Amino acid sequence: AEAHRDPLTGINNRAAFDEALSREICSFKRHLTSFSLLVIDIDHFKKINDTYGHIVGDTVLRSVAQGIRNTVRRSDEVFRYGGEEFVVLLSNTEIDGAKFIAERIRKEIKKLTFSVNENIKVTASIGVSSTNTIRDVTDTLFHADKALYQAKEEGRDKVVIRP
Repeated sequence: AEAHRDPLTGINNRAAFDEALSREICSFKRHLTSFSLLVIDIDHFKKINDTYGHIVGDTVLRSVAQGIRNTVRRSDEVFRYGGEEFVVLLSNTEIDGAKFIAERIRKEIKKLTFSVNENIKVTASIGVSSTNTIRDVTDTLFHADKALYQAKEEGRDKVVIRP
């Protein structure tokens, strides 16, 4: 439904994510099927907006969203979580699979180039968390977020796994 779509990027929005996450949590509690979350943040996005303007910023967001969608598997769901932040929900996926997909996404985003008088490159930081490595399944997003923060702290353009 429209209420679940982000108008700019065409992907699912935060409301859709909240629903999908509670669905996964229920399913985990019933069948113990692991899932993983990737929280992806475009590095220095504010600087892109401030330097080149919002139209370029919007183009970057759309391309990154498309890049993520093209990289994940059919069964994976991609959401725009906020500003320049995206979340990928990997159903039935444990930490190793999640790490592999996160690295693929990071490399895919790094390949994107935007021409505005000069070529702009973008990178992303990614935090990864999985239900099979944490004690409380409802904390999966919290842990992925912490991992993202660590990736930023450690210099960006990297994937950090939250044990």
